[in-house]
Amino acid sequence: MAATWTDHHSESSPASVGMEITAPQQKLASLTITKGYARDYGGSVSGLRPEETSRFMSWLSKFSGGNKDQAAAKAAPEARRERPSTPPKIVIDHHDYVPEEFVLGSFRIRPYEGDLIAKQKFDFRLQFDIGGDPVDVACLGVVVKLTEEAGLVARYQPPQPFYERKLIDYMKALRGL
Repeated sequence: MAATWTDHHSESSPASVGMEITAPQQKLASLTITKGYARDYGGSVSGLRPEETSRFMSWLSKFSGGNKDQAAAKAAPEARRERPSTPPKIVIDHHDYVPEEFVLGSFRIRPYEGDLIAKQKFDFRLQFDIGGDPVDVACLGVVVKLTEEAGLVARYQPPQPFYERKLIDYMKALRGL
C-alpha cells in the first residue's frame, strides 16, 4: 500500500491539494480539495446533485446559510400568491365599505353614511381573502374625523397577533412585496 501527496498550484488554475492511496493492484481512495471544496473520485462538487454536495459542506456553512439555493427553491411557491386588488373590506353596523385609504392602524371611508360621531369608539370587522383563505377579524376603532369632505377617518387597535400577521401578509401582497 502506498500514499502519494500532490500539491498543484499555478497562476491560471486555483490551488488544489490531492492525496491518493493505492494498493499494489487497485486504487483505494482519492480526494482532491480545491478552494475549500472537496472533490471525491475525480468528480466536481458543482456537478453533483444538491443532496450530494451537502456532505461536502462544513458544519459552519450549513448553519450560516451556505446552502441558500435549496431554501430559495422551497420559498418560491409561497411567493406566487395572487395579488389582491382591493384593501380589506370594512363592515360597520352590517354595512360593507371598501376604504379609500387603508394602512395598518387607520383607514378612511368616503362617502360614509352611518350613525357614528366624532371621538366615538366602535366595533367593526375587517374581511379579506389571503391565498384562498377567507379571514374575518373583529376590531375596535375610534372615529378621528367625520365630515362630508373627509368622510370617516378612524384609527383602530391592532387585532390579535395571529390575525395581525395575516393582515400584514395581506398588505404586503396588496403592495406587491
